[in-house]
Amino acid sequence: MTNYRQLLYGDKMIKVSVIIPVFNGSEYISECIRGVQRQTLHEIEILCVDDGSLDNSLHLLQQMQKSDNRVRVFEQKNRGAGSARNYALKNATGEFVCFLDVDDSFLSDNALEELYRNAVGRKAKVCGGQMYIDSDRGLTQVSVYGNLWDGTKNWAMLAYREYQQDFYFTSYLYSRQMLQENNISFPAYRQYEDPPFCVRALSAAGWICVTNIRFYYYKAGYKERIYDRQMACDQIRGMTDNLRFSRQNGLKRLHRITFYRLVNSCRRELKELCRQKSAELMIVVDEAEHSVCWDWLEEKCRVRERSLRAFCDESGNEGSGEVWPLGYDGMKQGERVVLYGAGEVGRSYCRQIRNDGKVSLCAWVDGNARQVREIEGVEIVPPERLGSLSFDYVIIAVANMMVALEIMDTLGSAGIAPGKVVWDIRR
Repeated sequence: MTNYRQLLYGDKMIKVSVIIPVFNGSEYISECIRGVQRQTLHEIEILCVDDGSLDNSLHLLQQMQKSDNRVRVFEQKNRGAGSARNYALKNATGEFVCFLDVDDSFLSDNALEELYRNAVGRKAKVCGGQMYIDSDRGLTQVSVYGNLWDGTKNWAMLAYREYQQDFYFTSYLYSRQMLQENNISFPAYRQYEDPPFCVRALSAAGWICVTNIRFYYYKAGYKERIYDRQMACDQIRGMTDNLRFSRQNGLKRLHRITFYRLVNSCRRELKELCRQKSAELMIVVDEAEHSVCWDWLEEKCRVRERSLRAFCDESGNEGSGEVWPLGYDGMKQGERVVLYGAGEVGRSYCRQIRNDGKVSLCAWVDGNARQVREIEGVEIVPPERLGSLSFDYVIIAVANMMVALEIMDTLGSAGIAPGKVVWDIRR
């Protein structure tokens, strides 16, 4: 390793190792690597691992390696992106590492330099920038840091125990020494391998420096994945890893986030596969179920059944004709409910409550009540009115998991019992 460093920069240290896994990415390779080569931070290495590509990706990588000795090319049989990143991590020499997918890019030519400068200046083991997603709706900023940081300052230090995020691992620079000392790598899964890595790395760091640097450009829809049984099993295994880790380390928010991600997976991708009665799939579902701390979930929200198989097998309220069918599990005829959320989900729930007549809508709450005062003839009231209302349940009518968890926190702080709070999104 020392000889390689000296070959590049003499006695200078490689500051950042940029790791790029490649599988059939010939359409994007040149643009991706040239974007890294343009970075104003010159003391970098670009580690590209060809993961058994079937196109001419490897040839293109080797050509770029010949013209720039900062490009280092490795090849392996197809084992997945996580395995490819691990290969590169073992060969990296930089003070920090970051991860870039071949169809993505950095948002500016000085993005790496600015993020590295903040990491070193704040003595941070992990330093994060802003992520933007390019999709059918255009370029939009991702709310990586939730409500903990509003971005009005150039940077801030966040404690991971307050943050407890599990996604967007490409938004960060990681201290390579920290990863080595804590034996942190990607699990050998072909699906959902990055959240377990992200959680362990951020948790090991303890504190994360977050900045308003426009850092990562994510291009949605690069490659269509065939969601097969192996990927389904790996997805559940990745979530089970995070359920166990969060349980062992007292990370209740992460535990709830992971549980709801798992429930949504059981309802969507896994539902049809579970109907096939795959023994392997049933085993990993059972392992995930045994990793759930149900008491933690019920501290914030009523859990209608302590079983994941129920979510795999449920048929939903298909007769309602609604995109967002409302589940009445546990509710009795004539009970009074409050809807929290006046968006698309809330409107759908309102129509079903009116049509079904099983429960009665006693109030409709939304944080934007001052701007939206009435919908479909129902008055919209602000959340602070909840304390003066008499009801049996608050139904959280939002699809976004992080928003729903924030509402649960707010309701809990207001003294509303978890058994009265329902968030049971189906689609």
